[in-house]
Amino acid sequence: MAFTDHIEELRWHLIRAISVIALAAIFAFFNIEWIFTHIILAPAHPDFISYHWFDR
Repeated sequence: MAFTDHIEELRWHLIRAISVIALAAIFAFFNIEWIFTHIILAPAHPDFISYHWFDR
């Protein structure tokens, strides 16, 4: 493989990685309330599932 072929492969890997990151950012932007409520702040609620496991 020539050097330019390696650069072309790197280019396509970077394009795919950046597009996946952009799609994840768009998804997170439109679902930020659900992400904060159900993932980030969920342990602050008394009905969090691990609290039921440890209360036995």
